[in-house]
Amino acid sequence: MYCNPLRQNGFTLVELITVLVILGVMAVIGSSKFFSSSSFNASQYHQEILSAARYAQKIAIASQQSVAININSTDFSLCYGTGSSPACSPNNSDVKHPATQGKIGTSNSAFYTKSVPSGVSLTNVPKTIYFDSAGEPNDSSGKITTQQVITIVGMGNVNIEPVTGYVHD
Repeated sequence: MYCNPLRQNGFTLVELITVLVILGVMAVIGSSKFFSSSSFNASQYHQEILSAARYAQKIAIASQQSVAININSTDFSLCYGTGSSPACSPNNSDVKHPATQGKIGTSNSAFYTKSVPSGVSLTNVPKTIYFDSAGEPNDSSGKITTQQVITIVGMGNVNIEPVTGYVHD
């Protein structure tokens, strides 16, 4: 077998420059996603509200008592009980967060409450939704007959269906 001594293995200068240009463009596009954290905060808060509403329904069924999720423009919290204005607040939320369960140092850090991150806003609030022992959603006037919508601006909706209490985005 004959080898051509003039033929060399490797990449040409044009190929190397092309790869570097493509990597540079990808780096610029990718890094722009990391400079603004508001979209990440909105996505995280959207998922947190979805999880909290689903957890409230599951806790209501498991404990056979009503659980309320109280959502306003500054925070949300979970608490047991019903009424026109439950005592759900960051300082008085008696449903424990499933991840902490009282293991973190401060007194109310174990409770299921979350403040709205900076740069994130909500519409269609304040809203308090109670899940009864069957998991059905209620408000202060009784059974919910229309879909309840909480909008995280720039991210999407959290929807709670009447009768079944199905929570989805």
